[in-house]
Amino acid sequence: MTSKELNLLLIKTFPNLNNAYMQEVSWQEGNSTGSHTVYGDVLTPYVISCIENNNQKEIKEIFTYKGLFVNYFYFRKKSTSD
Repeated sequence: MTSKELNLLLIKTFPNLNNAYMQEVSWQEGNSTGSHTVYGDVLTPYVISCIENNNQKEIKEIFTYKGLFVNYFYFRKKSTSD
């Protein structure tokens, strides 16, 4: 997946992050801004806020979402090494 694809998937999955996302990418490379930057500067503060506010439902959603990537990259790597 490209950074653009990862970034757009983040906003599609968590539309409530759209404002923070737009602020982050507006002065950089738009949707093609490095996903490591977007996830670090947009998703991470949101995760921290959810934990601090004990938002169990959203925390579960976030970790389910992140788990999909772990599986995706694990099986992708495994299939390319076979």
